[in-house]
Formats: sequence, structure tokens, C-alpha cells
Amino acid sequence: MNKQEILDHWTADRNLDEATSDIARILIFDEVAAQQSLGVTKFEMPAQIIDTLKKECPAYNPPTVEEWRKTAVMSRADFAVVAAQQGWITEQEAEGWVASASIPSVVSGVIGSMPEAMRFKARIAVLGDTIIPRNSLLMAALMAEKGVTETEMDDIFGGY
Repeated sequence: MNKQEILDHWTADRNLDEATSDIARILIFDEVAAQQSLGVTKFEMPAQIIDTLKKECPAYNPPTVEEWRKTAVMSRADFAVVAAQQGWITEQEAEGWVASASIPSVVSGVIGSMPEAMRFKARIAVLGDTIIPRNSLLMAALMAEKGVTETEMDDIFGGY
């Protein structure tokens, strides 16, 4: 194997981020160069290098579903299309919402169920925000209103 093949072999199944891959690249390339300078034609990874790689390049740990939900977002335009496809809002309501001209009736109902002190801010956010967070109060209320499960909403936001 050449240096790149060795690096690919080591990093491919460990799903390393770019910075961690750089550490692995340096360790592997330096070791390959050292062995090549000694005339070695069949490269073998020494145990001490493997131990260093395991320590310095831990495998990627994906976020939990709860962590993912905190960062999952969708554009208002994309969500309006999905909401119309799901039958939660009409196409006309979707178009009005995307144009920041109107609030879909189901969303107005959700806002109407909020405490009075929150409603104005919620209406402004619904009309002005172009990004919809998966974990927003609006999504939680919409899920309750339409009987959407956590998993179904996760799928709508790209799936966990």
C-alpha cells in the first residue's frame, strides 16, 4: 500500500473529522517515510503508531437524537412546501407565508394557544424568520396539533 491508501484504510471506517484526519495523515506519512528510508517495501503499521492513532484520532461519535434536534433547521420555504404536502396548510397559505405576507391558519391557531404576552413576538417570528428550528416551540405545538410524532418530524427535518 502507498501512503494515501494506508491513510484511507485507517481513516475511512473511523469517520474522522478534517482536523483529526490531519493528525492521522502526519503520523502515518512520517512512519511510511521512515520505513521507506530503510528500504521497507511492505509497510506494516507498528503497534506504537496504532496506539498513538487510537489515542489522538478517536472515532467520530455522532450526536444523540436530542443533540441533533437542537441543531436541525429547515428554511421556511422548504417547511412551507412540506406543510402543504402534508395537508397542514394550503398551497395558497404556503405561498403567503413564504412571501412573509400571511400566517397559515394552523400556525395562527398554535399562536392563539400561547399566552397573550408571547403572541405578538411569535407572529413576528413566524413572518420574519427564514429558518425554522426543529426544536422550536412552534414545531412542538404544531406536532401536538397535527398528531405528528417526534420521529415523523425528525424525518421531515432530514432524518436523524
